[in-house]
Amino acid sequence: MNFDSDEPIAQYRQHVKYLLSKNWKRADLFDGKKPGRPGTGAPDAELSTFLHRNENLVFIQWANGTDFKNISQILSCTTTRVQGVGNVRPDWFLDARPYSSALIKSQYLGNQHIVHNGKPTLVKQWRKSDFVGDYFVMSMQEHAGADGVRWPLQIGIPGEAAGPDALRVMTQHKLLDASDDATQKLFLIDQEYVAAGGECKSTNPVDPDTWTCSVCAKEYIADEDGDGMPFEDLPDTWVCPRCGYPKSAYHQAKATDSIASIASLFSDSVSVGEDVVPSGLEKNVTFWRDIEYTFRPYAPSPVPTPTDAFTCKVCKHVYDPDADGDGKPFEELADDWVCPVCGSPKSAFAQDDVTVLV
Repeated sequence: MNFDSDEPIAQYRQHVKYLLSKNWKRADLFDGKKPGRPGTGAPDAELSTFLHRNENLVFIQWANGTDFKNISQILSCTTTRVQGVGNVRPDWFLDARPYSSALIKSQYLGNQHIVHNGKPTLVKQWRKSDFVGDYFVMSMQEHAGADGVRWPLQIGIPGEAAGPDALRVMTQHKLLDASDDATQKLFLIDQEYVAAGGECKSTNPVDPDTWTCSVCAKEYIADEDGDGMPFEDLPDTWVCPRCGYPKSAYHQAKATDSIASIASLFSDSVSVGEDVVPSGLEKNVTFWRDIEYTFRPYAPSPVPTPTDAFTCKVCKHVYDPDADGDGKPFEELADDWVCPVCGSPKSAFAQDDVTVLV
């Protein structure tokens, strides 16, 4: 919806899947057209798949009549690498991650009644502010369903200075079997496409000296990931310390791999504006209070951190030997161990003297 308007300018539907143990997301836009944000160069999207694996973003354009499974129906595939918060999973909206930014804060609002899918529904609500002074509004199911899960039902999404606001309504929730190979394959369809001879162009600057995982976008750091060894000297049995994929999943960028932008794959009519677009969800000191409170079972709450504990620099999760590592001290964890909350590698943890308050 445009600023100061109740009339939607677009409506679309998509299937969204999360593999929270790896911090992966897949969204298939199967009905309608999703407008690209003005000022970002992002094109309108339809019949497209968006994959988010840690810092790796993949955009896939499908042919008409696609089932979103048959890779012969892929028209184009593009990848880019992002920094910062990583995957925006549903429970991310309840706390103040990433804690490295002083601008991002959360505000627990308590219980509210909303109309969801045509029915009055009791929810718990949170606001979460962003980098530009806007905020999201998350509504989480108060009463668990038959599956025992309190699902996210609705998110108010600000334009973040670049485009219209959006209201996302989530229905038809179900649990997937994360251990099933077919489920994991859904999040790796670009890898299947490339293995079959397809090509996924990259929008990243070309750095021929960097080896990057094509699955999770982890850049190889010799001192952290390979005991100082050059990538070429690693044994063939070496695996990515983040996602566990083999050495063969890594590649070096080539000049022919890179393209100017995602927009260049689509219509030449994509416009880029420079004006700041106002939002109906702008943070205001008259009503905002920092209240970070997630409480279980919605999401783990921050807890006081002992000074000798290992803490994730991305999400502030504190390593618990019994819950996270089968009783092992942090130092004895395998190199491919990842944070159970955000999926960051073992190298993202550090000992510090910062106390995280509830």
